[in-house]
Amino acid sequence: MKTISVDKVMQIAEKNNVQPGYGIAFPDGETGVYTIFLDPADVYPNRPLPWAQQTLHIDQYSGKVLAKFAWSDYGALGKLISLGIAFHQGEFGFISQLFMLALTIGIIMIVVSSVIMWWKRKPKGKLGAPALPENFKMLKGVAVIVIVLGLFFPLVGASLLIVWVLDYFVIKRIPIAKQWIG
Repeated sequence: MKTISVDKVMQIAEKNNVQPGYGIAFPDGETGVYTIFLDPADVYPNRPLPWAQQTLHIDQYSGKVLAKFAWSDYGALGKLISLGIAFHQGEFGFISQLFMLALTIGIIMIVVSSVIMWWKRKPKGKLGAPALPENFKMLKGVAVIVIVLGLFFPLVGASLLIVWVLDYFVIKRIPIAKQWIG
């Protein structure tokens, strides 16, 4: 049996409204299919928006579309992840830039406000942290949250573990460091 031509495959892509910039994977063997795929992140410089993503599987002999997977077939989480990636890669142009600017300003404000809060609460004549709060119930709840987040984000968990080890085995054992840091 004779396979359809690449020109016919391109006509099928056009008929199914696949935007320019798509790729074609050729059939592998007698039972393989042509696969047309469009990933907007791979199209440069005129990227289509994320909802233009498509994949078509085409019978190599008849040209029949065997399967079509498009944005409308994504679940809510898949769409959210695709949009997040698109924002991260700047695919929404000026809107992405404004979003990333707001995010960057927010991170800078967190850093600045944390230094100000530490400065206002630190003990006089010491560099270290404020004294432990008297309400240990809340402290235990925060500890549980930190442990769960440390497990969910392993690098954060590892860095927190390193800080705890240094504090427990080094700073608390050296009197000058304990007095200065607190």
